[in-house]
Amino acid sequence: MSDNPDVQCRNETGDELNLEITLTEDAPMDIQAALGRSNHLDIGNFDPNTFVATCSADAVKMLLIRLEKKLQKRYGANTALVIRSASGVDWDWDVHIDDIRHNIETHENPFDRGIWLLNRQMDQLFCISTAQGAV
Repeated sequence: MSDNPDVQCRNETGDELNLEITLTEDAPMDIQAALGRSNHLDIGNFDPNTFVATCSADAVKMLLIRLEKKLQKRYGANTALVIRSASGVDWDWDVHIDDIRHNIETHENPFDRGIWLLNRQMDQLFCISTAQGAV
């Protein structure tokens, strides 16, 4: 474990794999709540007068904001970006993967081991791109 990238791995033959891990959220502060650092989603804090419904389009927008920030940094060779959905909803990412790819296709991809999206349930892994571009 480290800060930059978050995880440095080496297998028994010495091959390296570095992982930069980030989370996505439906609305600001959802990541802090998912990590236990905020109680803004607790039922006791629910205010029906300020409730803002979110949809999968909002989740995609938040994901793209986080992803574009990560694409501006360099983490070195043998690095993959893993984006974990911290949403309270298990969005159907299959529906949005092509749009996500399209939105980042003009960006240089510093992640030579690809960009991956892990769903909320952590039972599906979606490939957003490889070092050569979208797949």
